[in-house]
Amino acid sequence: MRGTWAALWALLISTALGQQPIGIRTFTNYPGLTDGCKEALASNVSCPIFLPVVSPNNALLDEDQVDELCVDDCYNSLKSARAIIKAACTETTDVIIVEDIAYPATFIADNYLLTYEVSCRKDKSGNYCDPQLLSWTNGSWPVNGSCSECWLGALETQLNSPLGYDEGMDDNFKSLTSSCSATGYSVTSPTAYALSITATATESSSSAIASSTATPSCSSYYQVKQTDDCNSVAKSLGVSTYYLLQANNLDLYCQNFAAKVNQTLCVPAQCTTYTWQADDTCDSVVGGLANVTLPQFFSWNPNINSLCLNAPFFIGYEVCLSPPSGYLNHTTSGSDSSTITTATAVATGLAAVPTNAMDISNRNCSQWYTVQEGDDCAKVSLAQSISLTDFYFLNPEIDANCTNLQLDEAYCVKAVGSITSYPNYTVTGVLPITITPVNFTYVNTAIPTATSDPGYEYTGTPLLPTASGTISGCYDYENPSNYTSQCVDMAAGYGISMKQLVAWNPSLENNASTCNLNMANSYCILRYENSTAYYTCDDLVYDYSLTLAELVSWNSWLAGDCDAALYANLKVTDERAVCIGVGSASTSKTMTATGTTTTSTRTATQTTSTMGPIPTDTVSGCQQFYTVTDSDSCATVLTKSDITLEQFYRWNPSVGSTCTHLWIGETYCVKGPASTATTSATTMAPTQTGIASNCNKYYTVVAKDSCAKIETTYNITFAELYQWNSAIGSDCEYLEVGYSVCVGIST
Repeated sequence: MRGTWAALWALLISTALGQQPIGIRTFTNYPGLTDGCKEALASNVSCPIFLPVVSPNNALLDEDQVDELCVDDCYNSLKSARAIIKAACTETTDVIIVEDIAYPATFIADNYLLTYEVSCRKDKSGNYCDPQLLSWTNGSWPVNGSCSECWLGALETQLNSPLGYDEGMDDNFKSLTSSCSATGYSVTSPTAYALSITATATESSSSAIASSTATPSCSSYYQVKQTDDCNSVAKSLGVSTYYLLQANNLDLYCQNFAAKVNQTLCVPAQCTTYTWQADDTCDSVVGGLANVTLPQFFSWNPNINSLCLNAPFFIGYEVCLSPPSGYLNHTTSGSDSSTITTATAVATGLAAVPTNAMDISNRNCSQWYTVQEGDDCAKVSLAQSISLTDFYFLNPEIDANCTNLQLDEAYCVKAVGSITSYPNYTVTGVLPITITPVNFTYVNTAIPTATSDPGYEYTGTPLLPTASGTISGCYDYENPSNYTSQCVDMAAGYGISMKQLVAWNPSLENNASTCNLNMANSYCILRYENSTAYYTCDDLVYDYSLTLAELVSWNSWLAGDCDAALYANLKVTDERAVCIGVGSASTSKTMTATGTTTTSTRTATQTTSTMGPIPTDTVSGCQQFYTVTDSDSCATVLTKSDITLEQFYRWNPSVGSTCTHLWIGETYCVKGPASTATTSATTMAPTQTGIASNCNKYYTVVAKDSCAKIETTYNITFAELYQWNSAIGSDCEYLEVGYSVCVGIST
């Protein structure tokens, strides 16, 4: 549903967008626009930096993202930017071309507004719908999820927009609301948004949307395993992550990939792949390749825009360093459906002249190419590795502006031997150059001594003055990035939290949504050399509900600079014990250099060998804990512990309903409170919502229990059990181990 209008964005995904979120520079120089219109398109909006990325596919957002996007400042600035563009641009001449269709210059702003309206919908309880839908797509879609107000409401909003309307989806929506007996929803077919189809558009009856969403060609198939993620699968198959996701209609950021476990994926065409690194740029990657240009790289990786500014969103992704399916082999396929039709070519000799060769094209040719729909001279010369000058020389019938290139006709694209040996071939555009002899003075090449001039030394980019209030003695200070001024991006880039960044740099605003860096200052991003996990005395105090005075009184060696003493003389792999409690109820814990702990308690609780801090809202009475490592994800924790996402969230509310706040080094409950085999007039364990208010008998569910077993034991019917415990579900699908259920009520 959320990708219905994604085809309209096929071109815009590979270019940068206008309406620039504050703190990031984007491209607005679209061809054919007036200068005033281009200036209007460059209007800043007070919206998150991820808006241009999620808008093309209108991806589902998590809780943090909706909190950042769905604010009045963002919406009002989008409306204001749209008004500025509408006033500055002429509707009929200032147009943006997408998939050969002309749209008004407000196209981008209107798409951002549609993303806002769909992503910021709330249910009747006032909760945002997107995080709920996102959690459902991860494998927990409820029985009646398609009839929910979040699902139907999002469809209604999309269909009432000219950018989101689709006739087939409208029919499905009417059928769905009927089968759900849902009322209060209406769709009015909106006025067409596109201005016209351009002269280069296809004359077939298929629309631009249909042609761009055609069924992908699968070279083979792959069944997803529990341990897979989108990037590991792409790497093992030798395909780009983008094409793997596109071929299987999956979210561009792999958010719904876990739902594909044990299902079959279509494997797209292979290419030479490379894993994108955090410090990579398009120039650094392509610059090290022979015979590969930036335009070719962008054409093989449409998810990366033409300025490479969105590349940080694809760290860890597999990208193509060669064309998917390989380079053209220039042989006749024998099939009319082939996208490339060429005559047999000999690399160094004369090729047979095909029957569709142009009359005036040079017959002294070693390779021919048949023009396909959408080609122009520039595309042909780029794809066939021939300069435009040489292409025109070998095919003199083509005019200087390439207006008479003929569809389905063959043109010569490679000379026999050196083209400079051809009669009448001249090298143009070369100016005569006279080099004046230069006499160099003597240079002392002796190795410099300790006291001599060392010569040139590279010092790197000078560090800017530190921001006001930034702590002194910080191990590492860094300048802001050239691409973004947002605090949250600097924190993420250096692997620290916003809390740490603000603590070390008090001049910054303690709000991830609105905090911006002063581009003229540098900031502390690493407090101590050995603090690899940045676990501080403040963290110890917070995680174990202590005061700093208590911590220092129990560990006198921490007096003075507590954080410095905590890591003094520690290597990365060293451990150091820290007392965090005294008395009979104390628990001995050992903190490692990375902030994890080893726990030994006097209870029956099972722990991992190295435990980290336990969130304060973790369920009491937990029987087993697990400490998250850097190789873990929510899916791997659930698989290792053989539990569901719903159980994990109930026992660890801090992770969020969609598990977006799972932190490396923290310890979470993976086995709920111990259950009792007896009943009680009061609950001895947590209860699910919706339990009968007049319940006077409870039973705590244990492993291998079922509704049928409970019904037999307490001589009740399922109708009674469900009536008293509505959260277990109409099919008993949500009966949870470790939770009390009502098995009797007072009359």
